[in-house]
Amino acid sequence: MKNLKKKRNNRPRWRNWFTRQLEVLCSYERAGSSPALGIRGHLAQWLARRAYIAKVGGPNPSVPIFKTMKEKNKKVRVGVGVIINKDKKMLLMKRRGSHEAGTWAPPGGHIDFGESIADCAKREVKEEIGIEIKNLKVAGLTEDFFKKEKKHYITIWLISDWKSGKPKICNKEMSKINWFGWNHLPKPLFLPLKNLIKGKVYPK
Repeated sequence: MKNLKKKRNNRPRWRNWFTRQLEVLCSYERAGSSPALGIRGHLAQWLARRAYIAKVGGPNPSVPIFKTMKEKNKKVRVGVGVIINKDKKMLLMKRRGSHEAGTWAPPGGHIDFGESIADCAKREVKEEIGIEIKNLKVAGLTEDFFKKEKKHYITIWLISDWKSGKPKICNKEMSKINWFGWNHLPKPLFLPLKNLIKGKVYPK
């Protein structure tokens, strides 16, 4: 009896909990009572959680699952930044609702799967400020580390010319928009744009 008791105590806590829930579930089902539905839901959630833990950290994760999930979420993202020229001025918008809100940046965004760099630039410009651009040329790329937000971006820069349309705010990602001369840029500037102006561009 002592050995049997010792074995039971050495069981993992989750296994004891699982056994108890199964016993309660069976008792409800034998009685034909509805609370068994709630227990089934809890069991389903528990099993899904265990399956995810095994997928991310292995069957016996040696590190806390939340730390593993955090590390899995760390990734380098690729986006485009679009310099739009018109009458020796550049179009900038004031960011809001995202990292580095309150800074001035040119249009841009993430590249969709299967999308070319030029198509991404045209799409983002159209979606954000409602204009058409032409004469797109790749100027290089910058490596941008946002320390506060803990984000890492590779920004591909394109230079283009205004083609048609009047700039307007088309979404909630910006609060202002305007044309600025290169010698009269507003402050503060978006980090990738600052890196571009400072010459931190690849290839050098």
